[in-house]
Amino acid sequence: MGDFYSYSPATPADEPEAPKGAQAPAPYLHRGAMRVTVREGENTTENLRQITDSGRGGGRQSVPAVDFSRARSQEGMPRAHAIIDRDTIIHVGGMETTVEVAEYLGYVRHDPSKGWVSTADGSASAEGGNQDGPKAGDQEALKAEPNQALDAQSEAYLSEAFEKANGAAVTVASELIEAGDVSPSRVERLASDLGIEPSEAAARIEHVQAAYVAEATTAAASLLGGDAELAAAVLEWAGESIPEKAQEAALHHFTTGKPEYGTLVREWLAALPDHDPETALGANMPAGCAVYRDNASGAVLVRLPHGGTVEWEAAVRGGLITVAPVRKAKR
Repeated sequence: MGDFYSYSPATPADEPEAPKGAQAPAPYLHRGAMRVTVREGENTTENLRQITDSGRGGGRQSVPAVDFSRARSQEGMPRAHAIIDRDTIIHVGGMETTVEVAEYLGYVRHDPSKGWVSTADGSASAEGGNQDGPKAGDQEALKAEPNQALDAQSEAYLSEAFEKANGAAVTVASELIEAGDVSPSRVERLASDLGIEPSEAAARIEHVQAAYVAEATTAAASLLGGDAELAAAVLEWAGESIPEKAQEAALHHFTTGKPEYGTLVREWLAALPDHDPETALGANMPAGCAVYRDNASGAVLVRLPHGGTVEWEAAVRGGLITVAPVRKAKR
């Protein structure tokens, strides 16, 4: 898999001293959320403005919808907008988080006359914008590179199948995606419609399936620093751990020809504390942040420069952690 990073779990003693209060010096309060991307062994640090200004095509990427109408205290009591503070829990892009974390990620700011407002439009509306808008983290640049065409032989097999045996071909593809295999009766039906022997039909199915798997792996690897072995492991994890989303991605790939597997990569990254905690604990973090395991709960947490904490999963989905690739920790 190429060179590995050497990791050692972070501990509270290793954490950087977090600035306290509103008088904390730059860069913590004035440069916005910081993000570190690791690609091909090189670290790149960006602040929030650089991140949102560097979207594809040069346009600014949208801030997730912020909903203050369901604001509540840590104890669960509803909280009016006028008394919302940094400890208040709000909804950002359909996810619950504290105002402190949302501020750190650049989604909200404090307006002297309106109180806490969305940075997207300065709105303090209780509606908080379109709740069907992008989820927190969807603005992440976890989108596959432009798809590459399947090999010529696979394209020829598919063209013939759709021309002569469209129904049978779609049924075979659906069964492969859902079950991972094709029943002999399906193979025989496809062979009959194509006028070939079942053994030839089975060989064609195997060839085309391998081509799709290779294309999916290449697409996922483009999000993981070109690491094909890690990409294959991520797709295998997705098939076992989030089969419905894996099937949805595969079906989208088959029906549109677009191998878009960013969602699976993001889910894998968000779930690292569950299936590979040592790699999460060894991840490179934005300036002023530290990742550590809470001794009491066992949860993997990220400490923010302001002194607050957020769970690893929320940090990933909020766009704070984007590591490409997050390499396996040495055992």
